[in-house]
Amino acid sequence: MKLRMLSLALTACAAWANADQFVVIDTLFEFILQDNPPYHIAGAAVQSHYNLLFGSEVPTDWSDYSSGHIYVRLEIHEMPEGQPKGTAMQLCMNNDNPQGSGNTIWHTCVTCTWFYSSGDVRRVDQAANAWFVYPQGSAQWNNFGVGYPQMVVKEGEGCGIPICTGCMWSNWAGYPNLNLYYPITLRVTAIMVSNGGTFDEPEYWQSDDFIGTGTAGRRTRAHPASGGMEVRRLANATVVSLRNASIARAAVFAADGSEVRSGWRLHEGRVALEAGILPGTYLIRVTDSGGNRSARVVIKQ
Repeated sequence: MKLRMLSLALTACAAWANADQFVVIDTLFEFILQDNPPYHIAGAAVQSHYNLLFGSEVPTDWSDYSSGHIYVRLEIHEMPEGQPKGTAMQLCMNNDNPQGSGNTIWHTCVTCTWFYSSGDVRRVDQAANAWFVYPQGSAQWNNFGVGYPQMVVKEGEGCGIPICTGCMWSNWAGYPNLNLYYPITLRVTAIMVSNGGTFDEPEYWQSDDFIGTGTAGRRTRAHPASGGMEVRRLANATVVSLRNASIARAAVFAADGSEVRSGWRLHEGRVALEAGILPGTYLIRVTDSGGNRSARVVIKQ
């Protein structure tokens, strides 16, 4: 499996650790289309399931956590726009023979959540005894740490259908165009709290900022539209700018997800939708000159 890790942000983990919890995974990576996916379901390789690695402090024996709680935070840094029903992400944990193959010993999944565009941050928490487990009752808590985590991409609304071709699922929105859903750059952080324990929440957990690590090692904070962008309507244009930053790159999309290549321009660090552009709803994605901010805004012209 080709795993293109953009960074591994584990330096803060020690500050969170206490006797009641541990970091299951904390990584920023690119979920790419795999040429030869190692994970199989019903004999078919599936692009929708991406194998990852547990964090360094994950114990082998999870018996003290079998009635505990998991807390998951997802940051969507980049994803294709315009999926008819959005894109869902789900954290699963597996044990296979051989490892990573899908020849299941046990397979567990936390409830999923869905996104419509880059810049979103979502949080999920769920009791361990409410996870999906296949086969039912198969989870080996005293040996749980020998497994591995996995991210799964599904059709958004309802979190029902894995996005893959040549597999048992072909009724997802946009089938068979995998480019509607991939690649996705995301950060996933999951913390497991023990039976009866209290979640020692990292200070950024409830923030909608991105708290990642850039490829140059600097901290990256990417804001959703409401926190990072300003819109001004002038007589002959609608002007979009970043607060305290200059826009270096921009892309404009129509409501159907198609990219708009005329009727707007990037000038002096600002995006202008010109008066001649067709009336409608547009999504604008921008990145600043430092390359470490991605934001979006939806406007009606």
